[in-house]
Amino acid sequence: MGRCCRRPVAVLSLEEVGGGQVGDPKGESQGYFDKVKNLVEDTFRINENKKVVFVTHSYGGNMILLFLRAQTKQWKDKYVRSVISLSSPIGGSMTVFREYTKANWIRYAPSYMCSNLRKLAQSFPSMAYLVPSKEIWGNEVIVSTPLKNYTLRNLKELYEDMDDAEGWEMWKDQQPYVSKAMEPPGVEFHCLYGTNNNQTIAKLVYDHEHQFPNNPRFVMGPGDGSVNLRSLEHCKNWKNQQDQTVYVKHFPNMNHIGIVTDRRMVDYITHVLQGYSKKTQL
Repeated sequence: MGRCCRRPVAVLSLEEVGGGQVGDPKGESQGYFDKVKNLVEDTFRINENKKVVFVTHSYGGNMILLFLRAQTKQWKDKYVRSVISLSSPIGGSMTVFREYTKANWIRYAPSYMCSNLRKLAQSFPSMAYLVPSKEIWGNEVIVSTPLKNYTLRNLKELYEDMDDAEGWEMWKDQQPYVSKAMEPPGVEFHCLYGTNNNQTIAKLVYDHEHQFPNNPRFVMGPGDGSVNLRSLEHCKNWKNQQDQTVYVKHFPNMNHIGIVTDRRMVDYITHVLQGYSKKTQL
């Protein structure tokens, strides 16, 4: 934990989460969640018993949502002031299928590495966790070939046709935790996200059967370039599902990575934190 300005600031890394069932409080995430809980309590104590504010980005937001769902209401009421969430893929993202097929998640990697990178991506439980959720995508076609359409209802066939039986098993393992992360967190929540027009993968299309699965054509739709809009804005549903306030703010012309350093975002977070400070001083 480092110190910034007048108050302690802690930086959490997801590198310690490991594999297995990423949201399982009794699985490999348990050690990570234990450290988060201890860090929150320690920060609360050394900060003169002031509640903690989580500022998260992307998949980190999903992990904190899972963490909060595993805590009691009494613990959250005592230790957590709010969550400021930037671009969290609450309901998953179609970008996962780009990594499953094109494996271009490492920029500028030579083409001969694509096969190995694809296998590596398929081994990540986080990829299975981020497959679009049935609650949001329903029975919509997500992958189309001349011979078959794939939806989340026949997702097993897609994994089998991609020769990724292990991926299907990982996807099944993650489903209880995907649902938990989509439930309201039970704390004040600031849901912030950007969009950059229709530059986010919405569907994979194979015009010729021989292109499957390595060479899809991407149909683009609204989102921030990495996460689909429908997933980013799922938090709107929480406004009427919990007593704590849910703030939702959309920033146009802002992409998934750019949101971290965009001045508008910095100003928003600064305004929120200064507001907390003023209330404390009254």
